[in-house]
Amino acid sequence: MILASLGSAPFAGGIASLLSDNARKRQEIRYRNFLIDFAKYVDARWDDLQRHIDEDFVSSEEFVTVMAEGLEEAGRTADETKLRYLRDYIINSAMLDRPDIKWRDVFKSYLGQLSGTHLVCLQHVFDRQQQVSETDRMGQVRSDDVPISINQFSSRNPGVDETLARLCFGDLANTGLLVDWRSLGNRDGVFQEEYCITGSGLHFMWFMEGKWRMLRD
Repeated sequence: MILASLGSAPFAGGIASLLSDNARKRQEIRYRNFLIDFAKYVDARWDDLQRHIDEDFVSSEEFVTVMAEGLEEAGRTADETKLRYLRDYIINSAMLDRPDIKWRDVFKSYLGQLSGTHLVCLQHVFDRQQQVSETDRMGQVRSDDVPISINQFSSRNPGVDETLARLCFGDLANTGLLVDWRSLGNRDGVFQEEYCITGSGLHFMWFMEGKWRMLRD
């Protein structure tokens, strides 16, 4: 009925493809490829991982849910960065040192909202500021790593279009993972051009990098 009403409309072919069995097969292939890559990654690092993994949790229904949620999200993207973060989300959810389900639900929500480019932008700021104190990050004194400007990011990540990066940094600030430095009262700051990572951003990234235990040390 839908295809008949479209007739020879230019989108008809694409819609027909989505409604066909081939679309379901393509998604199944994505699921399979994600699981194969996941298994290879874990197997190659098992000697190290096994010291940190909660094997009882991995055998639980809760972990099955974590896997299913990650797999469902993986079926929606072909972005390699996003897929890597989904893999890490699953693994770090099974660590002996892991946040409780309330924290993980928040992190899952963040991950669901972010594209691979968002994650590249956030990773850049995290790498530069994770060792900077909150006082310095949220203060009014400039340093090499505070704040991070769009120009600085673009010079070190030439593969990311600068206009797209600017949009992604704005999205990350709206999500609460970054903060616009100008909004902290820094009058010499350039609005929507300079950013710092927030406490929420640090918690999310520490979890994604398997460093949750740092918050307990």
